[in-house]
Amino acid sequence: MSARAPREALFALLAGWVEGLTPPGKRDWSRAMLAEWRDLDGDSLDSARWLFDCLVGAAALRARDGHSRRTMLVVAMGAPMIAIDWSTEAVAPSLLVLGAMAAALGFLAPSRVGGCALFAGGILPLAHGVANASPALWPFYQYKPLDPRDWAILISLFVPAAAAAAAGAMMARICGERA
Repeated sequence: MSARAPREALFALLAGWVEGLTPPGKRDWSRAMLAEWRDLDGDSLDSARWLFDCLVGAAALRARDGHSRRTMLVVAMGAPMIAIDWSTEAVAPSLLVLGAMAAALGFLAPSRVGGCALFAGGILPLAHGVANASPALWPFYQYKPLDPRDWAILISLFVPAAAAAAAGAMMARICGERA
């Protein structure tokens, strides 16, 4: 297997996501964008950026579809937290994203603070639970299956998520009273 094979497989997967995410009425757009991407040098950073922009564009088109809004919101909010957690051993960046997400959700849905906290606090435990099924899916810093201490740490994420969601809801109420 060549050194480029994993990157080519990832790019093929992302290109498939672009085609799958694009609504049926906009498929000509995605085909044109992917054709231009294929003409770029596969080793260049421009090629990766172009494909990422195609993916973002397809996701934006799908998000405009009323049936897909909630799913796209979940992906848009959860993916950065998982990416940050998987790419660094530092806890602070993940907690910052978790807090910002929970506060934003609490602000947008102040009457559903508990659900916002459950959603925001549950993303990383769920992601680690799925990844725990196969060592190939583990983050780079995980070298063994999660033990009870690891699960306790992951479950403790519900505490800052609840606090941030409550703070977001409180800000929504304050802003609503001043409007």
